[in-house]
Amino acid sequence: MTEMSETTRPRRDPAAVATEPGLGPPVDPKVERLRQCLREGLAASGDARAELGLPEDAEDAELARALVMAVGEGEVDRVAIGQGRRADPRPTIRPSLIPGADTSFLGRLRTERSSEGLDVDDLGDVRTLVAVVRAGSLKQRRAAVRRLGALLSEERRAIPSDQRRAATELLTRIRDVEIAYELSEARAGLPGGLGRQVRAEREEVEQLAERVARRVSAFWDGEIAHEPLTLLPGDQRANLLMRVRDLPGALVHHLGAVIEGTDGVSSREDRLALLSSLRYSGDRRLVSSLRIVLDTADAELALEAARALGAIDDPRVHPALLAAYERNVVDKNRAVLAGALGRAGDARGADYVRTALASDDPNVVRNALEALEAVGGTEDTEAVVRKMEKADPVLAIQAVRTLARLADGRALAALREMRDRTSVSALWAELEDAEAAIRARTELRGEEIEAEAAIKPGGGAKLAERKAPAMARLGSLKDFAIGHLWLMVGALGRAVGRFEGAAERRPGWATPLIAIALAYARKSRWAPALAAFRRAIEVDRARVERQPVVIRSVARCFLRRAEEMERDGRHEIARGLLEEALALDLRRAPSALRFEVSRRHEAMRARALGRGDR
Repeated sequence: MTEMSETTRPRRDPAAVATEPGLGPPVDPKVERLRQCLREGLAASGDARAELGLPEDAEDAELARALVMAVGEGEVDRVAIGQGRRADPRPTIRPSLIPGADTSFLGRLRTERSSEGLDVDDLGDVRTLVAVVRAGSLKQRRAAVRRLGALLSEERRAIPSDQRRAATELLTRIRDVEIAYELSEARAGLPGGLGRQVRAEREEVEQLAERVARRVSAFWDGEIAHEPLTLLPGDQRANLLMRVRDLPGALVHHLGAVIEGTDGVSSREDRLALLSSLRYSGDRRLVSSLRIVLDTADAELALEAARALGAIDDPRVHPALLAAYERNVVDKNRAVLAGALGRAGDARGADYVRTALASDDPNVVRNALEALEAVGGTEDTEAVVRKMEKADPVLAIQAVRTLARLADGRALAALREMRDRTSVSALWAELEDAEAAIRARTELRGEEIEAEAAIKPGGGAKLAERKAPAMARLGSLKDFAIGHLWLMVGALGRAVGRFEGAAERRPGWATPLIAIALAYARKSRWAPALAAFRRAIEVDRARVERQPVVIRSVARCFLRRAEEMERDGRHEIARGLLEEALALDLRRAPSALRFEVSRRHEAMRARALGRGDR
């Protein structure tokens, strides 16, 4: 039989190729058409511009880039098996129910439609949803916040006023960085000032994304030499990356190229910073890039990729994490992978994590505590409580967070004892949140706890204000008012002088010091602002921590000053500034800002431990 020439060989229909058995997962016919455009060249692309949503006058370079992105996105599963090979006949490994899992209502509560249990979207009781937001798993909390937001916006009048008030209060006050995106979405739908503020913040992020997208396009066109995301200030980058799910596809593809290291300019440190900022992004579009990083030899990059993957609800996540866990033998790394695997629904690493908790290496212990949040149970409470009593404040705070997720009522006594002997505001905040989570979990289990003294914020007790004579108080108020008038005309020096006079006349009044700090912060003069904030905290810590505008400025000031010190090579000073910020109650600061402070401190601490600085 003579072979057919290339010109006489019949061409297969793209749709047939896409559905032909034995060639791997089905391919969208649209993707097959775009692949054909790539094979035949841009001249034969026809209406590809319209199909990709590009204008008719789009340049060839822009069309080529869009084609590659669209085809690459559709090829992910086929590349894993190999184009033209038979599909793997083995069934896909799926996370099974955790052995010995909670069989109560909360343990059976599903986040997607299932016949095996109740779905979060079926819940109509606001009180139950509020408890799930506090005590559920990561997926349950995300779904419960979305459900609460929908109820408050669509069925607001049908909800009893007391329950509506409790739900609104929860959405207003809770500062859970793991569900920051969902909280922002729910808050944006609330009426009043809070909803307007959140919507305005979202518009700012959208404008920032547009500016970054333009610079990203210029970067890939060779017009600029520096990668745009790594040049952003830390708080702006954190705000942007917290909302990855809202970013356009081109920007997400660029982000994937950076973390993979294929952009050609980003350093390892830049990639690590971006990866750690993506820990709670939850965007499925990043799964392919994160899996590539997970398979690299660089353990630090791979672990951050594992943490980010564990927070993404996607069927590709579990097999990737399982393979990484089974081939890893380093204790501190394996503990992180076990925790990420637990967040994906597979608790096979629980016994290993319990063994790692007894390690003498603080890094291993911290990672084990983090993993127990996902794979631990009430049987681990005593071991975690012992770690909470350690002198290391970082381990103590992580242990309290773990107890909040374990939600064992027996831990309340230990939390109360910790309250009686600590004055660190950050620890007070964690203790308060842990008690709320434990009580919510107990409520959902149908159990009861004996009435006990609630954990109340008490760290950093307010200094007693000296009684000033009436005339001195009046003079202080006069100086304070005149200081604001000077600020209105831009005379910062004169305003600061008046505020200092007000503070001197009334030594126990922190408001003039706060005004000085805010005035300097508005001018981006972080060093004098930092000094003023410290003075205000010494006078009245509670007033500083309980005002959202003030504590947001405090956190940003510490972060920006730490960035300045780090650029100057003074890493120890920068790390100390971040530790000082983390000792405050930052729950009223924006989640993205709080997360960036914590993330940067964690990176500095890990670097110092690597040098043997313990």
